[in-house]
Amino acid sequence: MKKIFFLILFTAVFAVLQTRAQTEEKRNKVILTVVDAGKTIITELNSVNLAFNRYENELEEPAVINDSAGEKVADKTARPGGVCYLTLEAKALSAEMLRVVVKAKNKFEGTITFTDPSTQKTLKTLRFKQGMLSSYSDQFSAVNYGDTYASSILSISCRDLNIDGIKLQ
Repeated sequence: MKKIFFLILFTAVFAVLQTRAQTEEKRNKVILTVVDAGKTIITELNSVNLAFNRYENELEEPAVINDSAGEKVADKTARPGGVCYLTLEAKALSAEMLRVVVKAKNKFEGTITFTDPSTQKTLKTLRFKQGMLSSYSDQFSAVNYGDTYASSILSISCRDLNIDGIKLQ
């Protein structure tokens, strides 16, 4: 009987320790910093997704077509060069940040920094220029998910992106 009791006690203690270890998982800190009109705006992010699209005809000369008057002009339907897309999930989006990103035709610069909170070491840095909001989505819930009641998703397109100092070309 004592063996069974100690076996059950050992199993219970082990299960509690496993649960505690899972809740103390190491989380990297992800910060978006945008400078607008000399003011620095900081937003904490949950996740970042990066996509880089390069089109086959971006290195070619622009196509030439004849306009209605018979003059040769550059084809405006030709695809642009490489474009980077960043999809950012923010924990909470401040009114200041929202004002910057939702302005029509507003282009801004920013930095996304991934940091290990235990060592304060920067793991990765993304710097973008000529960023422009492509899409914005907000999700609200009556249920509290950790430290927030909502999440905001921003999709930003940009022409110039550096990852740890290496420019995507």
